[in-house]
Amino acid sequence: MILLITWFVWHTGKQNSPLLNLYFLPIITSALALGRLTTVLEVLLIGTCYVYLGKNDVPFDELFSLKQGSVLLAWLFPMLLVGYVTTMLSGDIYHAFSLIKTTALTDELTSLYNRRAFMELLGKQFQQGRRGEYTFCLIMADCDNLKIVNDIYGHEAGNLLLQALARNFRHCLRGCDSAARYGGDEFTVLLPNTSLETAEMVAKRLKETMVASGFNYNGNVITSSISVGIASFPQHGDTEEALLRYADEAMYANKRKSKNQVTAQ
Repeated sequence: MILLITWFVWHTGKQNSPLLNLYFLPIITSALALGRLTTVLEVLLIGTCYVYLGKNDVPFDELFSLKQGSVLLAWLFPMLLVGYVTTMLSGDIYHAFSLIKTTALTDELTSLYNRRAFMELLGKQFQQGRRGEYTFCLIMADCDNLKIVNDIYGHEAGNLLLQALARNFRHCLRGCDSAARYGGDEFTVLLPNTSLETAEMVAKRLKETMVASGFNYNGNVITSSISVGIASFPQHGDTEEALLRYADEAMYANKRKSKNQVTAQ
């Protein structure tokens, strides 16, 4: 783009061309898309082009004089200013978009993925599983005593309990695993490239650490347990709906048998 603009400027008056302001276009574009360093390099390139445009109108011994340097700097300064301001604006826009994206995909209370984000991850996992013909597991967990905590200590204590559950998930899972607050007191965990036996071990670890941990609320130690259902692809379902339904049914079956259960049906 800079070379094309230079060609137009060369044929329309060189340094006196009315098209000189076209150089602002690559500066703004670079500041928005390519970052600060690239923008500075483009400004230097444009300055070189400007000097080249005036080489036939200025004697060679004056081309790099203080006077010509001052003229060049005065001409380049608005471009540097526009590039700087646009770069700052671009950074603010990028930060705002990142914040919006994070907010859209994250549960506000627990900072885990929300249901929408989890379903997107599950869909991608199904695509990879079908292409690679490897297994993965889905865990669905339900807090056994959130209602009791809410009734006795209030919803603030219930929220703290959900946050404690979320911390427990983050502590026990691998970096490639994904945990989400599916809704209310239900949580889901996606375990890529994981066998059913390994998923049961993960679920037991989640249960044991949750039972062993607790938090103090107004002088009262609050602990909790979870009931878990596990589903494995493709053994328990070859669609998102089938796998979620199996894990959900396994979770509630275990909950009816005895709370704090972790096995598949």
